[in-house]
Amino acid sequence: MKTVRFWKIAALLFCTGILTTHLLNGATATMGTVNLTGTEYVIASDADNAGPSYNRDRIPVSVAVSFFGASSEPQRNYRVRFRLLEEGTDAVFGAFNTPSTPWPVFYSGGTPQPPVIGFSGAITPTAQLDHHRRYRVEAQLQIQTQVGSLLLWLNHSAAPAYSEFRRFYHFTSTVSSDLELNVLARTTGNASYTRRFLIDDSPTQDHAIVSVPYEMRRYDSFASTTPPVSNIAVSWEVRLFNTQSGSPVEVPLLPDPSWNYTVAMAAFNSGTPKAPHTFSGTQQIRLRPAQQIDSWRSHYVVVTLSHAERPAFGALPTLVVTADTRQTSNLRILHFNGRLDFGAIQTTLLSVQNNPASGNTVSGTEINCTLQVDVAHITGAKSGHTLVPGQTFPVRLLPDGRAVFNGMDPVIVQPPQTPDRETILGIDYLRSLIQLSQSGVSSAILLMPPGGMTITNNPGDKLGMAFLPFLNIALTQELRPIVNSLTFSNPAAPVYVAEETKPVQIECLSITWEIDQGRIDLETTGNAHHTQEKAWADLAAAPIPSAQKIKRSNDGYYRQLTGLASSSAHITPHPFNQSARLTAAFAFGPGTFRTHFPYDAIITMGGGQMVVENDVIDLDPGKSRLEGVTAINVIYLQSCPPDPENGCSASPFSAGNFTLTPANNRLLFTPDGGLISRGNLAFIPILTPPSDPSTVSCGALSMIPTRAPPPSQNASPTPPQAVSPKGPSMLPGIFFAFRSVTSAWPPVSST
Repeated sequence: MKTVRFWKIAALLFCTGILTTHLLNGATATMGTVNLTGTEYVIASDADNAGPSYNRDRIPVSVAVSFFGASSEPQRNYRVRFRLLEEGTDAVFGAFNTPSTPWPVFYSGGTPQPPVIGFSGAITPTAQLDHHRRYRVEAQLQIQTQVGSLLLWLNHSAAPAYSEFRRFYHFTSTVSSDLELNVLARTTGNASYTRRFLIDDSPTQDHAIVSVPYEMRRYDSFASTTPPVSNIAVSWEVRLFNTQSGSPVEVPLLPDPSWNYTVAMAAFNSGTPKAPHTFSGTQQIRLRPAQQIDSWRSHYVVVTLSHAERPAFGALPTLVVTADTRQTSNLRILHFNGRLDFGAIQTTLLSVQNNPASGNTVSGTEINCTLQVDVAHITGAKSGHTLVPGQTFPVRLLPDGRAVFNGMDPVIVQPPQTPDRETILGIDYLRSLIQLSQSGVSSAILLMPPGGMTITNNPGDKLGMAFLPFLNIALTQELRPIVNSLTFSNPAAPVYVAEETKPVQIECLSITWEIDQGRIDLETTGNAHHTQEKAWADLAAAPIPSAQKIKRSNDGYYRQLTGLASSSAHITPHPFNQSARLTAAFAFGPGTFRTHFPYDAIITMGGGQMVVENDVIDLDPGKSRLEGVTAINVIYLQSCPPDPENGCSASPFSAGNFTLTPANNRLLFTPDGGLISRGNLAFIPILTPPSDPSTVSCGALSMIPTRAPPPSQNASPTPPQAVSPKGPSMLPGIFFAFRSVTSAWPPVSST
């Protein structure tokens, strides 16, 4: 057996030498580039279609060969063998060795005729070509050689020629009605990051995005006139890795709808010939990490495309065909947890307008980057206060996902409505120009005085300030002042504060809003001014008769105001209507004034004081009183003056004079500023004495309002209203009234 084997090998070597010698007698040849003249499709079913354009079951190829040089032989036969080779391996893909038709070359006078021959052929794959790979065709020139009685085809010495690399979509189905969907899918480009950041809980940016271009081609039901449409299930396997110390560590991801969906595809495109239907697109694959990722580490994503397919036979479940896999570059993904801090103030970041790029790292784990805010708001109760969109500022991204403002210019906050008004314990204020910085949040605070409180720069001014400004005030997370009090002062001059129910302007060095107590404290100079001082001065200087310069008013004692009896004063808002309620003590000096009702009674006073608590006069005689009051004379009519139009025809009429000597020479106050006192009352007739003098033998005289005192101050019995001697001519207002000396009201002071 060994001897036979030896002789076979020896014979083969001998023949090879002879054949090589014969090849030397052939012409010299060179080959051009191999041409692929067909389409990118290889469709097996075309073999059964007699149509002239249905020849796509093969791959048409051709090559031109040039012959030159002399030969001692009159004729030699040549052919080309075509092979399909896989890119990267040069493996022959199946038995694609069918040669071209032999072509003779004649030698006339030693010159080959024809000098150029075009060889063509077609390659019919015997196995499905992989559309994820590329192929090229090799053309090898062969020469026919005779050895004895044998004709052999041997490779010519000319170098093989090749085509360009091409991708083929090979549809192998030959049965139009089979169950298979006949879909070929592949990615057509690299996977790349479209968005390398994400914000937790953002409605639009809670994911990073990887983009992958891909295509799907289908050729099915080719015997049908109209192509049916099928929904092809597509799925992506997505995996995220970070490079930790050089070793990839997988990061868990939350499933996302972008990973699974369907594509509607027709079985073919109508025409002559029918063509495969093609769908192409770029899938935006969303990445939602199941945990906070380390933004300072680099990450890459691996994606694998798959699609559904059905088996050719039987009612088996849908199969999943894996197409191919792509991987992104190794880059950072910025993972924001949605918290954006400005000092101690937290804001919520929901979206940004830019695609923030990773900058340099701080301390190895913090990343500098720049945000152009789109939607962000103050966290908590003031979520309606939003950051003005479009502002760009730097931040540091911490490992836990928090972003910390790192800029120099402030970030502006806009309120949900203007004015931005709020109330603390009944006192209103406005916020203006809210700004966020590394120190937190601040704004201008505009204190709105309670209703009825007026603040002016000059005594006698009628129009007051609309608000008191406090600039650059630090605020809490709820956008309230951090401090418990805010003080307004005017270094150049004092300000003047009035409360509308008291005709007094209090001269103040400063005004302090005690925020946590709901009170406005007045730091006074001790001075106070009657609000009508200028009006009285203007009246005195007016070019009118002296009799017309007399102003009769029951609150004339305010003209004798000398200042405050106590330096402390404050204003609080009413708990229901937020009107200003003054607490202060006023001092009065000596003087004289004329009452309006009873008309033209002259009151001469030596001084006094008034204590006001929450806008109501304290009735304690030891706190509120007019002192040094001399006897008060009141002239009254005992009958009507003639007035025919009103039915009064008495004539002549008579008048009388009441004289009240107040007890202890004091007049006391009623709750809302009226005057009242006990004392001796004398009646002095002027013309005609009264018919019954006993009716006025003794009594008490008061100047009180015609309405009852407020309920809160009505601890004592309401003083009875007196019947005016003028009868129907009585008007509401302040007037003198008679009452019994035994009445328990007003209180009698022992001082």
